[in-house]
Amino acid sequence: MKLGELKAHIRSMDGNPKVYMNYGGPARGLVTVQKKSLLETLDVMFPTGKTTETGLMIDAGNRLILETMSEAVQPALMAEEPEDLDSLDAVGEPDDLDEPDEL
Repeated sequence: MKLGELKAHIRSMDGNPKVYMNYGGPARGLVTVQKKSLLETLDVMFPTGKTTETGLMIDAGNRLILETMSEAVQPALMAEEPEDLDSLDAVGEPDDLDEPDEL
């Protein structure tokens, strides 16, 4: 998708876009970003203008993905969004903690 089209799509979408984070392996995290930050970053990444082909697109889930992402990889990456990691409800109480050694 060309930069101008991508930016227009981002501006018109409901909600904020999501971007996958990669730690050197398969996509492991999905981060919601502000539209303004993403638009500014796209301008830095593609400084040649709005007719520049980015190779990116926004899918139906508001996720920024590669247009060339293989169909074999794409469903695995997008099957489920990760759980909300802000909630500590699932974290149990720590077992007995060892007392620190005296100095």
